[in-house]
Amino acid sequence: MAKHVRRSRVRLLISFVAVAATLSAAARTLALIAGGHGTKTDCYSEFDILDVTGVAPRIQCTDGDPCDQDHKCDDVCTFTIRLCINNHDVSGCTPPTVGLTKIKARPPKLQSLTNGLSGSNLTQSVCGDQQDIVVKVRKGKKNKKPGRQPVRVFAAAKGSKPDIDAINLFCLPRPADSPCPPPPTTTTTLPGAITPTTTH
Repeated sequence: MAKHVRRSRVRLLISFVAVAATLSAAARTLALIAGGHGTKTDCYSEFDILDVTGVAPRIQCTDGDPCDQDHKCDDVCTFTIRLCINNHDVSGCTPPTVGLTKIKARPPKLQSLTNGLSGSNLTQSVCGDQQDIVVKVRKGKKNKKPGRQPVRVFAAAKGSKPDIDAINLFCLPRPADSPCPPPPTTTTTLPGAITPTTTH
């Protein structure tokens, strides 16, 4: 009887750990990252980056880690990212009642981040299309150095100051003594709904 109880407790503990791990992964996936321009407008536009959490403006990933969506140790980091607008998760910020008037991403090669954020969608609490941004590790004369890709977003609303968000995506070289993790057995995608969880 005692052994049966112990086994039941062990199984229950394992179940709790598995659920906690799942919820933790979901929280990391859903965390929105504000651009840090100011709390009064930070909710106009935020970044949702798969398996990445961080504080603007520095968002970093080590080559081959789970945040690197190509899941290879090849001196290249692939960030899977989208923009989410008119959020309700930033204290002190209220989305504009009539929505945004326009949203732009810079540099121009990243303007595709605004795909899906036009017309009537600018008045809703929605996320744009998922995009992959590739950042390469820089190779110096002796050592590899972090690669960097700046991302700037301009979200405008009538009768309000614009929300100007800025982050820098850093791809860190994998240490020589750190083995490459095995690729995941399943593919993760960004969820469709916005979850009010912000990382500042």
